[in-house]
Amino acid sequence: MKPVSFLFLDLETTGLAHRACAIIQVGMVACDDELQPIADFSDYVTPPPEELWEPYALGMHRESGLLDEARTAGMPRFDVEAAAIAWMSSLVFATSSDTKPVMCGNSLRLDRNFLDVHMSALHRCFHYRTLDVSAIRCAVVGLGLEDYQAPPDVKAHEAIADCLASIKQLRFYRDRYFRAIP
Repeated sequence: MKPVSFLFLDLETTGLAHRACAIIQVGMVACDDELQPIADFSDYVTPPPEELWEPYALGMHRESGLLDEARTAGMPRFDVEAAAIAWMSSLVFATSSDTKPVMCGNSLRLDRNFLDVHMSALHRCFHYRTLDVSAIRCAVVGLGLEDYQAPPDVKAHEAIADCLASIKQLRFYRDRYFRAIP
């Protein structure tokens, strides 16, 4: 297996309030230095009762089928956290063994907040640095690049699909802007 250079993470949750809401899916995709996926992890957490959900999240996850998947395949939160940590520990990272992987993805502040509250052991497995693709988009737009083109913006609200969309967006920025730098 090629060494892992990037580790993308996405969480699906019962809402946006990280202290009041819950994680219902954890997904991660490990990529090499060319942003090619080489391994992935996904598990469902047993969802809480519907009355504890934020209404928009409940509707979205009902419509996508994620709620039914979580009800059928969900496990206790601590079991999912332990499985995610075990999966991460099986990877060979391109960085030195004493360096934790940088968390990659979109709008990661929300994910970090949820991990800090609900899966703090998993959160501690990541480096404090973050490669947030949505921040790159903000920088490109904010810098007023004349040739700005939006990358494909697909939000499936399923953890692995959202990780893959983030990877596709980062590839777009790499190819469009970063490789153009002399």
